[in-house]
Amino acid sequence: MQDKILQALRRNAADDAVQLARQWTADEPEQPQAHRWLALSLQQQGQFDAALDSLQQALALAPDNADLHLQHAGLLLALRQFEAAGSALDRTASLNPNELAAYLMQAHMALLRNDVDEAERITRIATRLDEDSPELAALNGMIALRRGEGDRALALLSAAARALPDDPRVLYALGFAYMSKDMLAFAEQAFRRVLELNPAVTSLRALLVQLALRQGNSESAAATLRQVLAEPDGDTPAMRRLAGELELQSGQPLQAVEHLLPVLEQAPGDRHTLQLLLMAWQRLGREQQARDTLDALLDTHPQLHDLWLARLSIEVVGAAEAVAVGERWLQAMPDHLPALETRMRLHDMAGEGDAAEAMARRIVALEPGRVSGET
Repeated sequence: MQDKILQALRRNAADDAVQLARQWTADEPEQPQAHRWLALSLQQQGQFDAALDSLQQALALAPDNADLHLQHAGLLLALRQFEAAGSALDRTASLNPNELAAYLMQAHMALLRNDVDEAERITRIATRLDEDSPELAALNGMIALRRGEGDRALALLSAAARALPDDPRVLYALGFAYMSKDMLAFAEQAFRRVLELNPAVTSLRALLVQLALRQGNSESAAATLRQVLAEPDGDTPAMRRLAGELELQSGQPLQAVEHLLPVLEQAPGDRHTLQLLLMAWQRLGREQQARDTLDALLDTHPQLHDLWLARLSIEVVGAAEAVAVGERWLQAMPDHLPALETRMRLHDMAGEGDAAEAMARRIVALEPGRVSGET
């Protein structure tokens, strides 16, 4: 039965494997291996909680089986139950001190906690079991990367990747090793391979966009960004803002506005978004759209400094329209020093000396010694 289940798992027929394993557990309920293989099948099917239940039944039947405890640790890691996984690994090592996989998992967990010293200690122990293990080379490379030893990290991870060409963890670390040496094209290649092996790592797409931009390849960056935005969890304000910036760089201000307006609605005081939108509106000659959009936001968010500055920047300096915006800003934030300074300068530009002096006195009353008011 075990061979049949294994064959089903190898051809990714998880449903068949689960059916076979359930039959085995029904026929031999006291057989721990039957429950173990049911757990493996359920895990491949994506039923992690059910897999955990089956594995715990196996452990109840064979509490001193090191392989079961190791499998238990792996499943707990998948469920992000790190403390319990650590206990399972400790139990594995105590039952079988020569179990290399247990040490490897413990070292990876130490790195997840950013405990580089502990990862290095565990790796040294594991080296006594198999000093030529490519998994150990990868771990040593990751440790070197955390310590800022770029050359050593790159050498170790490159060797590990040659031995383990389809291991996403190794390739992921190798990508960052390449980045540490500013070998951006190689880093991009490594990260793209990670995505091929594990499409669920969607966070890498944003990094690929940045890498393409750093290499001056805006076309590749735009293509990758479109993929990100098409994914359920990829359409985030940060990605939209980046898309707007890319469209501006590509000479597409209209598309930039379409990306950036929803971002501004969610974060009306975000300076970077405001700057990008102001550039896009200016290139399109849509100053009135800019006024209407910002005025609507100011009606509901009158206390946002950067929003007022953006609104003021649309008007000609010293013009009546700028004065009107300055007045509105001062009414909304009467004790806000930048609003007072703006109104003071507008009075001064209009030759209204007494009014400018009155504003200056209000400024130094609020903050004695402030240069703008004292001058």
